[in-house]
Amino acid sequence: MRALVVLAIGAVVVAGCTSAQPAPSTTTAAPARTVVVDDVPVLTPNGLGKVQLGMTLEELRATGEVGEQLDDWPQANCPVYGLKRAAGWVGINDGVAVDLRLEGGARTPEGLRFGESQQRVRELYPTATLNPHGYVLPLAESRWYYFGFANAGDTLTVMGVRTGGCFV
Repeated sequence: MRALVVLAIGAVVVAGCTSAQPAPSTTTAAPARTVVVDDVPVLTPNGLGKVQLGMTLEELRATGEVGEQLDDWPQANCPVYGLKRAAGWVGINDGVAVDLRLEGGARTPEGLRFGESQQRVRELYPTATLNPHGYVLPLAESRWYYFGFANAGDTLTVMGVRTGGCFV
């Protein structure tokens, strides 16, 4: 019986010595990274995407981003053409684009978006001045941004850039 106990203990010791230990992992997991892709068109001091102030109607149409003339703007004193990448239009005066008006689907390089407040406009553009139609920000000689709020409210509903205007 004593031999049996010694044999049993020896088997346990030997089993403990021969059992394989798990090898440490040699792979490392890369940390997860969130990438935000913002494909919202950006309204710059020169225009929106390929649509730039100063372009002729032929050049604008060649971009593929300008549609047909809009007839539902009778108050405009120059022809306006619909945009395809954002809600809005481009106005043509003396043969070139002079006014780009947006009502949705765009942002400024500084991050101003539709639906934001007047306070946000003042934070991003502290030199913008308030007039009866909204805020105006001079950009260069005869060029400016404009930001409008429906019914004198606090929600940005219109923004654009112009060198002249179709509502002068």
